Amino acid sequence: MFIDDTYSQNFELEDLPTLLKAIESTDRFQQHLGAIGIRKIVGVESPPIQQIIDSTIIPTLIEFMRNDDEPYLQVNNP
Repeated sequence: MFIDDTYSQNFELEDLPTLLKAIESTDRFQQHLGAIGIRKIVGVESPPIQQIIDSTIIPTLIEFMRNDDEPYLQVNNP
């Protein structure tokens, strides 16, 4: 399953441009990939919070959290 495969991937700060592009996609699977990847990037001990803030993606992530129809966009790790 796509979501399971995405959860099993490792993401690093250098993946951020690809993840941002994925989030901005209209494809829901790409949005899931981007949201999960960013969650994994900020879920480390010293997260690159400023880079995420500077990317201006925060409003989109907030919209994702409010979307009850797409729980995987709310990025709760299994």
